[in-house]
Amino acid sequence: MHEGVEECDDGNDSDEDACTTECKLARCGDGIVQEGEDCDDENTDDDDQCPANCRLPVCGVDIECCSFRLCQNGGKCTDTLKGYQCECPPEYTGKNCELPRLEIIENCVMNALSGSGEAFVGERIWSDGTASAPLMN
Repeated sequence: MHEGVEECDDGNDSDEDACTTECKLARCGDGIVQEGEDCDDENTDDDDQCPANCRLPVCGVDIECCSFRLCQNGGKCTDTLKGYQCECPPEYTGKNCELPRLEIIENCVMNALSGSGEAFVGERIWSDGTASAPLMN
């Protein structure tokens, strides 16, 4: 190592460790994502995609999750201590209200695909096999 000229010298040609190929200590803002960094865009500007500390905000820790508009299909978002929760409209389900709710009648799942690749689309099927809506198989 050359005193006053190099910050470090590990004798290799890798920027993936604590000492860059330019013999400078790896740091946030050097453009190389190192261990402990989520991003590194070669600057310390907080007004871009990568904050000055090279750590992306975490939903539920650094920022409110509902600001990301995670709930879909008209779901109502509520921030919680562990993240967020979506209250889905009756016709949707899933963590983000992303799944259509399936209607189960007489052991028949509506709007579902069977293992054989056949599909049933309709609103109701009665126990005698007749449907109250158009049927597509």
